Amino acid sequence: MQYILSVNPAILDFPSAKALPTSSPVQEDSLLHWLALQRIEMVGPIRAQALLEAFGSPQRIFQATGEALSQVQPRLSEGIIRAILDGPNLHWAKEQASQAQSLGASILHLDHPEYPQCLRSISSPPPILFVQGTIPLTHPRSVAIVGTRKPCQLGLEAARTFSRAWIGAGVRIVSGLALGIDESSHQTALDAGGETVAVLGCPLDGLGTQGRGRLAQDISLQGLLVTEHAFDAPVKPGNFVRRNRLISGLSQAVVVVQAPRGSGSLITARFALEQDRELFAAPGPAGNESWQGNFDLLRQGAQLCADAEDLLAGMGWSDPHAQNAPESDSPVVRLLRRGEATAEEIALQLKLPMNRLQGELVLLELSGAVARVGGGRFAIHR
Repeated sequence: MQYILSVNPAILDFPSAKALPTSSPVQEDSLLHWLALQRIEMVGPIRAQALLEAFGSPQRIFQATGEALSQVQPRLSEGIIRAILDGPNLHWAKEQASQAQSLGASILHLDHPEYPQCLRSISSPPPILFVQGTIPLTHPRSVAIVGTRKPCQLGLEAARTFSRAWIGAGVRIVSGLALGIDESSHQTALDAGGETVAVLGCPLDGLGTQGRGRLAQDISLQGLLVTEHAFDAPVKPGNFVRRNRLISGLSQAVVVVQAPRGSGSLITARFALEQDRELFAAPGPAGNESWQGNFDLLRQGAQLCADAEDLLAGMGWSDPHAQNAPESDSPVVRLLRRGEATAEEIALQLKLPMNRLQGELVLLELSGAVARVGGGRFAIHR
């Protein structure tokens, strides 16, 4: 699946805009207002959520009176109220849309049908997501692998071993593209031919083309880059703390591979618990300070992840390649027994949301129940 910007180029007023799938003027206008709301300094996810609860949509926020805005809780500063009353900066919003278009990226807002439900349900979901890549945003088997930026060789080898094994079991790897454990996990997932998602603490255009910038480019071709930060936005230390809630939010489980006390990966562990995700920690050498965060997590009740099977057993994720698996009774399989069909045809006939169907098709392919037969069609595996 290639993510493409869901905006009619005509609204951008740029002569070089290429023909893309169009949406209604109402949807386009909505996107620009969502972007304009993001532009206002000091309107982060929490204040944006309060404004949306009070007024229902970005368009109505910009139509609100000063008196109505002053009643919003938590209270808005005078600067925020003045910025809203000045109206939406649609020129800046169009520039953002144009930059996304030039990268082949998507901009998803909270009301967008492809905005992931797993993020809608977390505390302070990002009002806007900038997404670039070739796979869906959600997956039924996603694990976040996190850890220190300065791992020892044992920690690096653990990250590689886990990533390789879990990719082989049909699990998607989510991480934050930081040095150390994150970088190693992403690279191993790519090398193993699997899916990986990198959640960024900077804009899509903030990585360059060297080092991890090159890795990000590789991920965009085989996986997915996700950020809540607009193009050209400044990179601040707090961004990397905030992005941790998205790493855990896009996963069903979080595995801390190696973390000293005070490691940022322990913030991801905390978000995992707040979001009701499963939390695992790898054991390390006794008395080693660079593993003290793991020891603390295990003492506090995190599940042990001593080898790759611990995660699969803890999550109830059977190996999709296991022999003699029982024949699937999935509605998708029953439908395909009648003949080949595209994902769109399956979704239409079964009345299934596309994001849910895509996850089921991934598992059915991994289990060998169905296969792609060309032309975007699926069939029973013979």
